[in-house]
Amino acid sequence: MDDNKIDELLKGADNRYSIAECYDEWRENDENQANQELENLAKSYGRDELFEEYFIDRVKQLNYLTDKQLLQEAEAFSSICMSEMADGKSLCYSKHYAEITLWREYVDEYCRLYAEVYDYANKQGAKDDPILFASDCAEAYVNGRITDFPHLKNTYKEDWQQGFLSTLQDRMG
Repeated sequence: MDDNKIDELLKGADNRYSIAECYDEWRENDENQANQELENLAKSYGRDELFEEYFIDRVKQLNYLTDKQLLQEAEAFSSICMSEMADGKSLCYSKHYAEITLWREYVDEYCRLYAEVYDYANKQGAKDDPILFASDCAEAYVNGRITDFPHLKNTYKEDWQQGFLSTLQDRMG
């Protein structure tokens, strides 16, 4: 599907919550069927798997976005991911970078380090979601607070976390 087609979809979308409301109704009757219907709906837009994944995830999280917001964010997520992967970033990095970028709360440097932590954790086989670690590292890095590192090293004890903190501390130098 070309960009003109998504523009047409967005023009046709409105500020209602019909997608979320339909999913809720479907789910009340049969959750498995609801999930299948949602997948079919996501595929019907003719976009890529990243668009579909984000679209489905947001609806299932009961993130009440208007239909227009949902389509815009799914398209933006896909576009950001594709751009990052074209620049050589991993799928893990690209997804986390796109997601936090879409929150529109953080500067780009924060978003990039946050995604870097997720990518590093994934490559190191971390079992737990590194959300707090990623946030703390990005906060310290963006604000240039090298004095936070002793606290971070005492708080985050796993080997992969210690390794990342050492690398980050060297980078801040």
